[in-house]
Order: sequence, then structure tokens, then C-alpha cells
Amino acid sequence: MIPGFYFPQYLHEQMRFSLLRLDGIELLFALRLAIIMCFSGSVYNSNAQVTMIWPSKDKFQYYPKDSAEIKIAVGENSYSGYRHIDQNSIQQLVHYTPGGRVVDIASPIADDVQTKIRLSDLEEGTHMVIFHSTNSYEETEAPVFNDFLKNNNCLEAIRYRKSHHEDSIKGKQNFQSSIKTIFQAGNTKSLACTQPTTLPLDIFPNKNVYDCKEDSTISKMTFTVYFKGKPLKNAAVKIGHQTREKKPSFITLQTDKKGRVKTSIKCNGLWSVSTILINRLNVGSKADWQTYSGSVTWGYE
Repeated sequence: MIPGFYFPQYLHEQMRFSLLRLDGIELLFALRLAIIMCFSGSVYNSNAQVTMIWPSKDKFQYYPKDSAEIKIAVGENSYSGYRHIDQNSIQQLVHYTPGGRVVDIASPIADDVQTKIRLSDLEEGTHMVIFHSTNSYEETEAPVFNDFLKNNNCLEAIRYRKSHHEDSIKGKQNFQSSIKTIFQAGNTKSLACTQPTTLPLDIFPNKNVYDCKEDSTISKMTFTVYFKGKPLKNAAVKIGHQTREKKPSFITLQTDKKGRVKTSIKCNGLWSVSTILINRLNVGSKADWQTYSGSVTWGYE
């Protein structure tokens, strides 16, 4: 198992988010989530990138009884259009409600790009939507694949390719997304977001991310990374923050032996925590690598 590896000190980066806008749709007491692929670092013509879920209009906090319309799209890169998901692309698409229900919301998805999922009469509390994609195979030119590994701190994979004289050949990989978003309706806080889910690569906080005062600082906020139900150690985890006044800023931390990273969170703007896990596959497989992209997003007014 080869997770992305940590550089010795904080790695500060300036990166760009790509947010899907739903033109011509007003957002009044309603949430329209778009599952999009947000690239970490350079722009590639590739699906294998850090993947995230962002709500339209960057709004994560709502009133109880609001409705939510979710439209699912996967970006091929930060600047060129979106590839819509059909049933064959979905392993899980689930809504975790504050009351403890786990609702499959994948069934309405079809090849029709206009298909939307409506979550009506939102219960008061903390909601979470998770998405786990099926594997997609792709071949990427060597310079692009090498940059992808470098930008996501996958140093062991880089060393492997170099020592086995593969750094000049195409990267052949299976790729899948394992992502979630957390949003709040009303004031009641619920705890489902602090527990592991069924995602294979799962990131979750030790406390509800909305359990704070606006613009205050949460000290020692801890995020845990699990892979297939077990802590993922030595993984490079990127924590991103963006306010309306400033460009996104990122730091990279390394998980400890229990899969944890600790940081301080300012209760404003948009936040993301993400990681890439890449494993070498057995000889004889069509792909040389299995890549997982995991992330969680949330935000404040």
C-alpha cells in the first residue's frame, strides 16, 4: 500500500477550485449540490485527480424544511466541461440524515444530463452526502502521470517508477472517487459526520465541524483517514481554505500511526481535507496502479 508521503515541513500551495455553477437557477432556501472533480495542482486531461463535492453558490448552511436539488457531474479538468455520471459509474450515492437514516439517492440517476435528485423537507441537523464511484481505467502520458504523483506527494510511487525504469512510460491506473460533503440545516448538531462511513477511503472529523462560533478558531481539530476500515498511516493530507476575499491556501500534513492529522480551523469560508492513495497492482493486471481519491468538504457563512 503506497499512500502519498509527507514532505518534511508544511507545504503551502496556491491552487484553484473549480466549482460547477447551475446557470439560471435561483437558490432560495435550497441546496443544489454538484459533485465535481477539483484538481490538485496542475491541469491534466485526466479523470485521476483529487475529487470533491461542492454545493452550488458555496453555501453550506440552511434552514430546516428547505429542499435540496442535487445534480451530479464529474469534471474532466478544471477548465473544460463536465462528464455526467450514469448508473454504471456509481457504487454508492447516499444521504446521511440527522435522524440516523441512510438514504440511497442514486436511483434517479440516468444517462439524461437533466436528471436531478431532490431532497425535500430537510430535517434539522447536520447532513452528509457521500459518493463512491466505480473504477475507471486510464492511460496517462509519462510526464503527466509523473506530475500527478509529484503534486499529490506520492513519493513512494515516484521512487518505484524510477527504480524500475517506469518513469518514462505511460501511467496505467484504475481510479475511483471516495468523497463526501457536510452541510447544516438549522442549529441542532448531529454526530454522524464524526463516524466512519462505508467509503473505502474515508476522512472524518473528531467533532462536528459546525460546532463552533462564527469566525472563532477551533484548536486541535482532528481528522482521521481510514482505508477499508483501518487507519491509514503516513498519508499526505491536504487541508484547503478559501474565503471570498482571498485565493485558496493549502497545507499538507502527514497522518500518524492512527491515521490522524491535527490542525486549527477558522470558522469562515470553504474548507476541504483530501488525500490520494495509490497502490501497486500485481503483475499481469491491465493497470499497474489502483488510485483512490478521498475528500471531505464543508463551509461557513
